[in-house]
Amino acid sequence: MLTRRTLAPALALLCAAALSGCARERAPEVGYVLLDGQKASSQQWAGKVMLVNFWATSCATCVAEMPRIIATHNKFKARGYDTLAVAMSY
Repeated sequence: MLTRRTLAPALALLCAAALSGCARERAPEVGYVLLDGQKASSQQWAGKVMLVNFWATSCATCVAEMPRIIATHNKFKARGYDTLAVAMSY
């Protein structure tokens, strides 16, 4: 049974999959420093379905959505879905 909780992530994944082949140019490579100090590159995630979430601890809505983002990540990670949460300073 589809509910609001399952329908929204499913639609988001469907839209991402549908639009994944629309870009004519490759996205530029972006470098990140992870919480443990390791460096990562966007090239590591080439070809994967990714949610890149820009958020801040000072944003109440951002913090409130985190449990759902984590739940979605945990639900679909076995299928190759990954999440990158980028903390922004406002």
